[in-house]
Parts: sequence; structure tokens; C-alpha cells
Amino acid sequence: FRHTLKVPQHCVAQIIGRGGANLTSTRNTSRCHIECDQHTKDQGYSLFHIDGNSEEDLQRAIRAIERQTKPMEPLEGEIQHVVQVPDERVGDILGPRGCVVKVIADRTGCRIDMQQRGLQRGEARACRIIGSPEEVQAGIQMVEGIRDMLIDVKALIREFEEANPNFRRDQPDNRSPSGWMSSGKGSGSWESPYGGRADYVSPAAYGGFGAQEAWSHLLPAAGPIDRAVIDVPADCAGLVIGRGGENVKGLKSQCSLSECQIEKGVDQRTPRKMTLQGPATGVQAALMQLSMKTNGRIVTIVQQQY
Repeated sequence: FRHTLKVPQHCVAQIIGRGGANLTSTRNTSRCHIECDQHTKDQGYSLFHIDGNSEEDLQRAIRAIERQTKPMEPLEGEIQHVVQVPDERVGDILGPRGCVVKVIADRTGCRIDMQQRGLQRGEARACRIIGSPEEVQAGIQMVEGIRDMLIDVKALIREFEEANPNFRRDQPDNRSPSGWMSSGKGSGSWESPYGGRADYVSPAAYGGFGAQEAWSHLLPAAGPIDRAVIDVPADCAGLVIGRGGENVKGLKSQCSLSECQIEKGVDQRTPRKMTLQGPATGVQAALMQLSMKTNGRIVTIVQQQY
């Protein structure tokens, strides 16, 4: 059973994931052989060739890829439902590195967007479930079941691990020794800050930020100094930082920032604080890029102008 999907180029990095992690997960979960052909990327799209042993496996892979090309807003014929989740239960619904959300999405076909933590710890968070009426209903049952402790989260994690044997081995060494669900407390230490303005080479091949020219008209030679502290979702941190920190370096250079740094991760579910400082329009340009990079999931905690 074979099928070829035409995917917009701007969605390819998300489907492949950092180091191919997302594509590997889709292959394992669907039991299909999937290859990405980017020979047509200059035309604005790439082709994903899918080979499966059954129609069911093939359709599972198709749905998994198509789901990642859709926005976090209802399309025509789709609906949205919001489930309120106590802050202490959010980690169980997300799972380590988002693995439980992936299981929910694979089982139900819905798309899930969890609101990031607000200013007050302990506040309930809105979990948006998007898809066809049938997909949303199935998603509600799973999310509420996990929230109300009617579904065994550990069983879902084991299911994901069995389909993705390298998942546990690939966990970063700095995770909490208390286990997958440990919330932990970090030291607040920072990734090494980057010094002076660096020459920037676009890391587009790794899903990096766009070229400087797209934003140069926003950047004055001088102006008010603006400072923003934002929350970056833990599962978006790798995308924001880039390979070897190249995305952070590029963002700092593009937007003429005097400070652009992100704190080290505490665990796999706690947002990481990122500080931006520089010309007001430079900070705004950086916020716009980060918002697009994370599909609007960053949360601005502090913004000051001097």
C-alpha cells in the first residue's frame, strides 16, 4: 500500500522534528516506511512517500502527517472544545516530551493545544481540542479521563515507548532522577550567553529563523531600549535554540539585541524563561518571530521600555 503526500515546505521541519524525532515516531507508530523527498522545496513543497503493510497502517501515517500541517484553529467542518485542566494534571496530559499528547492524537485524530502556565501558579489551564466532531469527542474522553485519573498515564507512556524503542534512551541526561513525571526545581542557571554580534548564516535547513532581510526594515540604528521575558514551552525549546544554539545566535544578530538568552531546562514540562533586550522594534521583531516559530505558544511575562 503506497501513498504520496504533498506537504507545504513550511510544515516540513515540524513533521521531521529535531534530529528526525517526529518522523521516526510517526514511522514507528504507524508501522510504515516514510521518506521525505525535498527536491521540490524550491517550489514551496516537499513530497512524503509512505509505504505500509495494510490500508489501516497507511491511513494512520497519512493522518499523522496531515495533522501536523493543520493550524491550531478549526477548519471548515471542524469544531473546537475547551477542557479545563488543573495545573498539577497538565504534566500527565502532555507526558514527557509530549509523548502522551502524541498517543492521544494518534488514537483520536484530534489536535490538542495546551495553554501555557499563566502568571499565577496553580491556575487551571485551557486545553483546546480541535478536529471533526467524532475526533473531538474521542479527544475529550481521553483528556478528561487522564485529568480525572480514570486512564492509566503510565500505560500510555509504555505504549509510546514500545512503539519508539529509542525514546527513553534519547532523554537528556539532565532530567530529574525522580522519574518521568517529576516536576523538579531548577537552579535558574542560563545557557551560555552569546557575546558580540555574530555573522549569521541562515539555518533554514534545520527549521531555523528566516533571513535577516525579512526583518531589517523594523530595526532602527538606535532607539528606546525594550526588555521582555517570555515563557517558551518546554517542547518548543529545541526549536527556538537550534542546533548548537544557532537559532538564538541568529535571532540576536537579526534583531540587534544586546541580550538574547534562554535558561536551562528544569524538566520536560516546565516552560523555560527567555530574556530579550535591545531596541524596542528589535525586541518586537524577535517576539513576532518566536510567536510564529512556536505557533503562538510563547507567553510574555514582563515587558518594559526604558
